Amino acid sequence: MAKIQKNNDNSKSGDGDSLLLSTFFKMVPDYCVGESKRTLFDYLLYKQHCLGKDVNSFNISINRIYEETGIKKTKTKKILYEFESAGWLKVSKGSFLNNPHTNLFVDYAVLTNHLDKYIKTGTPTYDYFIKIMQKYADIQTINEEEINEIRDRLQTVFDARFSLYNEHHTKKYQHKMIPLTPGGKEKIMQYLRDKWCYQLNSDDKLYKGFVAFSDAILYKKIETKDPIITYLWKDDSGHYVNVQNNYNTAVTYDYFNPEEYPDECGINPP
Repeated sequence: MAKIQKNNDNSKSGDGDSLLLSTFFKMVPDYCVGESKRTLFDYLLYKQHCLGKDVNSFNISINRIYEETGIKKTKTKKILYEFESAGWLKVSKGSFLNNPHTNLFVDYAVLTNHLDKYIKTGTPTYDYFIKIMQKYADIQTINEEEINEIRDRLQTVFDARFSLYNEHHTKKYQHKMIPLTPGGKEKIMQYLRDKWCYQLNSDDKLYKGFVAFSDAILYKKIETKDPIITYLWKDDSGHYVNVQNNYNTAVTYDYFNPEEYPDECGINPP
């Protein structure tokens, strides 16, 4: 998956992927939604291209949206919720440098199936947006291999702690696979898109933190039917709290901590 770059839009008018400003006036009759919704629709696609570089989520505050579009905050929130409910806009709370923001991601592949709700079919504008979104939908796609790699490495950590527990306890656990539910896949996909934003610049914390999380499950301090969903939970400020807290615990273990015993903790790649 492509990595986030600095927010610097180097696109030039007439490059084939950007519309000339003068054409916007000709586009207005091709829309089938009101002014505020049309403005926010265009605004989100523009930001996804310029800030998200088409493949990453981007962060922005409701205040900033108001400043740049003039759409009142209450109406902005209502329209964002409508777009989110349609399935093509992913909205979550985030934090960058300890400042709260709204984290957004426009899913081009999903939007292609909903575009006729916003732009009239058969118009030049509709045909243009379909062409552009189909082009970039491919590079937005998170491969199954990326999802499975994270799940498999979490499973390796769990297996290592599982074996260690059974070695030192009379009551044994039977081997158990961590389920990869649709919700769990969505959490992993969100993590892959958001980890740059939450200062998880490497997966080191993810796997070392899962050492302590696995132990908490085995010692019944945590009860969960879906460890991935529980582990990758985010608080209202957008922080992966369970990842961070369990990482802090794991690296201060008196024995068998992931820093000194990577094999016993299963954090080395399989």
